Amino acid sequence: MPKGYWVVAMDAVDQVAVADILRQLSYTISEHNGAILAESDNGPPRDTTPEQRVVIVEFATLADAQACIDSAAFQRTRQMREAISSLHIVVIEQASF
Repeated sequence: MPKGYWVVAMDAVDQVAVADILRQLSYTISEHNGAILAESDNGPPRDTTPEQRVVIVEFATLADAQACIDSAAFQRTRQMREAISSLHIVVIEQASF
């Protein structure tokens, strides 16, 4: 069965808040058979422009990825995530070619 992935892109000035969100979500992600595979960390923001970070999360299946994003635990982090100026999560399935 193909794996599922989250591709997360966020613009955030407060890197401490981003780290806190990822820490809180890591347990929820692992409960849904997932793990954070990769995370960009480009250092402090330059000037006053928010820094973009990208996180790749792998799940055992696409259904696990979708269940995690729909979970109550993930939804409880909404207020924290709203502190980030921009957050985009795309749920994708492993290519079969």
